[in-house]
Amino acid sequence: RIMDIPIDVQIMLGTSRMQVSGLMNLNEGATIALDKKIGEPVEIMVNGRRIARGEITVLDNDDTRFGVKLIEVLSTKKA
Repeated sequence: RIMDIPIDVQIMLGTSRMQVSGLMNLNEGATIALDKKIGEPVEIMVNGRRIARGEITVLDNDDTRFGVKLIEVLSTKKA
């Protein structure tokens, strides 16, 4: 039963820090620079907890969509 509970999975592409004034001046088409570079692993989060790292990839059966290929699953054991 517990395996049927839906969860939200988030992929963290990167973060950015800006002042409120900069945020308020954003217009459609604006670009926000992130702290990650192309090719760096992205973080896979569940309920705010990092569970894995992955790399962005284009789906094999639909090149108009992308996904994340897991490259490292973090240990769930507590030290």
